Amino acid sequence: MTSARGKLKVKRARSKPRRRPKPVTEQESQQLLANITRMINAWQKHAPHTKFAGMSLDEFRKAVQPSFDTHAVVSRLEWEMEQLKKLIDEEEAEAPKRH
Repeated sequence: MTSARGKLKVKRARSKPRRRPKPVTEQESQQLLANITRMINAWQKHAPHTKFAGMSLDEFRKAVQPSFDTHAVVSRLEWEMEQLKKLIDEEEAEAPKRH
């Protein structure tokens, strides 16, 4: 196919639409964090100055830290939600019964 100026017009191939990542269960998420933690500990113990996949131990720690931070926030929010549910239960138990 050519354009009006006579230059060859190349059609770009469509890239496949990105698939949405499969949701991760809480158990899978916790297992992943445990595996990362074990890997960091082993790396620290056996080869702290060695690079893997072009990353130093400190670079890897910095790369995965946001995930650990987010999990900590979720855990705190889950605890707060449980406390609020208990408070609701207590308040409803003390509220006068309506007929």
